[in-house]
Amino acid sequence: MKLRALVLAGSLTGVLAAAPAPTPVDLAPTAAADEGVGSDNVRHVANLPHVNAQGEDPGADGGSDIEFFTISYERNDYADRFLRGRSTPGGLKQQDLNGDVADGIQRRYALAGTVGNGMHIYDITSPEDTFRVTRYDCPANQGDSQIFTRDEDGVTRTYATYTTEDTRPVSGDTVCGQDVGAEPSAKLIGTFIVDISDPYAPRAVGFIKVPEGSHNGTVHPSGEYFYNSNSSLYNNTVRDGGPGIEYYDISDVTAPVRLGRLPLKPIPASLGTESHDITFNADGTRAYSAALSQGVILDTSNPAKPSIITQWVDPTIQVWHQADPIQVGDRTLLVVEDEVAGALPTGQCPNGGVHVFDVTGDPAVPEKIGYWNIDEVRVMAADGSPPASTCTAHVFRLYPEQGIMTIAYYNGGVRVVDLAGLAGIGLGEDAVTGDDPMVQLGYHRFADSDAWSVKTPEIAEDGSFYMFSNDLERGLDVYHFTAEEDAEARTHGRWMSAAEAAAVLTPVSAAQLQAADGFSCLLP
Repeated sequence: MKLRALVLAGSLTGVLAAAPAPTPVDLAPTAAADEGVGSDNVRHVANLPHVNAQGEDPGADGGSDIEFFTISYERNDYADRFLRGRSTPGGLKQQDLNGDVADGIQRRYALAGTVGNGMHIYDITSPEDTFRVTRYDCPANQGDSQIFTRDEDGVTRTYATYTTEDTRPVSGDTVCGQDVGAEPSAKLIGTFIVDISDPYAPRAVGFIKVPEGSHNGTVHPSGEYFYNSNSSLYNNTVRDGGPGIEYYDISDVTAPVRLGRLPLKPIPASLGTESHDITFNADGTRAYSAALSQGVILDTSNPAKPSIITQWVDPTIQVWHQADPIQVGDRTLLVVEDEVAGALPTGQCPNGGVHVFDVTGDPAVPEKIGYWNIDEVRVMAADGSPPASTCTAHVFRLYPEQGIMTIAYYNGGVRVVDLAGLAGIGLGEDAVTGDDPMVQLGYHRFADSDAWSVKTPEIAEDGSFYMFSNDLERGLDVYHFTAEEDAEARTHGRWMSAAEAAAVLTPVSAAQLQAADGFSCLLP
């Protein structure tokens, strides 16, 4: 969510959202404008700006969400179809193409969405040699994506959803508009389904029409259903029965069918009541919605007929932005991120952080166990200009097997956080036992960082990994995180119990936050 132009009048909780296939663009990664700051165990590898339609760096690249996928090729098929006369890229050795090493080739890709600058695909098979594959002309806003596969007549096809909001329709005369058969004058609002089986020539094959707009979208683990989060604010007049979650049958990707809208109870707080983001559990029987002003748990055991299990409000969360479950020991925890004021510039760091709830057992009574935020306290740009004045938690990913989280913090850069301590945390008076439940393991940021998301497709046995950040200002940044046993290499961040968080995260008015001579901080 990105709402930098938003002016808030109420109170805020806490401190401060059928053209030809494009030709591959092969621009070398650029050196960073500055070396940045961070922990020794996070190394910046490369920066690749997201080019515009003219193949140029637009300056503000508009990077938003990022996802990963792998495509398997017959050896000669890859050589003939995709190298197209270029030198062998990204760790691909010539002998791999000559026939003596392997029967097939696997390439790993990153799909980087943007706010209005098209869909970008990068080959990240060898992260140190990441290169751009193509830019697909689909100027959606905000370009949130989900990737899923289908076995169709013995052939595996890979698809991506790609969202656009009602505030910025995609014109029918764009490549993705023409791919779905739209009239050139059409204004498309909803979610594209793009076939990315050939990463060099993505093609939209279906369109999910959502009058309310698609801010984020989530594909059910079955790959057959799509749940929409329109994240509309109070001033959005496009409604179909009030606030709710739209859900669709996408079993035929070329002809999605709207099944219904699950109503949400209006909550007069935050920026609205609509769902901002939805995450399913592994087997698809539960879904967790961060719905701007509240948390919502859904029964999705029948994904065609979802129902609400519970809705709850936490006055210390101003904008429910993302809510993901994670199994820690024998407990199911829900990690919730607060994007305070939709990333309204407030001139200080940090703003919104991470809240943790226990949803083990009866999911109708979530119990809060604590709150975490980075411990980097600083005053930023006094004029409120982005990116330097936005420093709030944003898109994160959880890795249950390793017990860690990667999370983007806009100008706060990218962070790696250890969640292992959550296994030993108690409730109530026993809120903390042992070490801090959440500990920052590493971080990196640049002066011009505006990191929207940061994720990794793979973690090595020793805990090290490459992570990829999609940045509103910088485009794609590649980092390498080295697992460190030396605690001195860590800047821990700050953990608070539920009671401590309730005492600290008190309402602050928008006027206070926007005052030129005043700022607040989420750490006492």
